[in-house]
Amino acid sequence: MSQIILTLEERTLMRAQEDEQNAIRAVVRHGVIPNINKVLPMYAVFLERMATIYAPLIGNYTNDVGAAAPLILEFVQLLYAVQAKAYEIDTATPGLFGLEPLPQEPTP
Repeated sequence: MSQIILTLEERTLMRAQEDEQNAIRAVVRHGVIPNINKVLPMYAVFLERMATIYAPLIGNYTNDVGAAAPLILEFVQLLYAVQAKAYEIDTATPGLFGLEPLPQEPTP
């Protein structure tokens, strides 16, 4: 087995790359994905309530979001896609992001 000898400059460059990569992973692990995991169920509950207890306010909501409604739907779909892709990456390369498992929905 041959030994690889790195220069100080190579080690410094390698450390800078690792630090930058780890900073990106930390944002995904501690910010992006936990917030997506939090907002998607909140939005689902909100939509359920819009159809029930907030139904008398649907006209106001429709006026507020108006033309943005299809964009909001697309945005939510993209959040689901980002969530799925992050977990797919973390499964393919275990621990790359170190994501907490998604909470399981209770079974009836």
